Amino acid sequence: MDDVEGQVLAARRGDPAAWKELVDGHTGLVWSVVRGFRFDEETSKDVFQTVWLKLAENLDRIREPAKLAGWLGQTTRNECVGIVRQRGRVLPVEEVAELGEPVDASGVTIPEPGERLEREESRAAVAAAFDRLPDRCQRLLRLLLVDPPVSYEQISELLDIPVGSIGPTRARCLESLRSSPEIFRISGGLPSS
Repeated sequence: MDDVEGQVLAARRGDPAAWKELVDGHTGLVWSVVRGFRFDEETSKDVFQTVWLKLAENLDRIREPAKLAGWLGQTTRNECVGIVRQRGRVLPVEEVAELGEPVDASGVTIPEPGERLEREESRAAVAAAFDRLPDRCQRLLRLLLVDPPVSYEQISELLDIPVGSIGPTRARCLESLRSSPEIFRISGGLPSS
């Protein structure tokens, strides 16, 4: 069964194979949203399970089953934002001495203060340029950068744009980002994609 709407309708009737297909087909999307919030493994798993529980509880209430990806994406974001609000936006960083160099929790070497300042200024400039982009561009670029990747079909559902428009829209969004004053100030523009 390829059709999401058909899977939802069959899952509503209690078909375990349809439920499995729904979960298997949308697991990457849910994980990509959760990973964007950089929670610890236990919290990430809790959010992941909560999203599927909410789907099970609300399966009969979903008005547009064909747009399940959008519902799942929004529900996952809402769960994550709730946790962030509950805890405050504190992302723990563990500094461990390895070969005399401090590293963060992911094993990446922590740069020297001057290098950190340059990176932070660059990040701030890119963030400012990104914030100037239209909302549609911001949402598209975020979805294209998640790991694991979200399929063009899922992006199409989430943003309500044709699959064939995703590439050209991406190119226009990146060109707008490249031509922003903030990007030129820090590096003379981004390399072409």
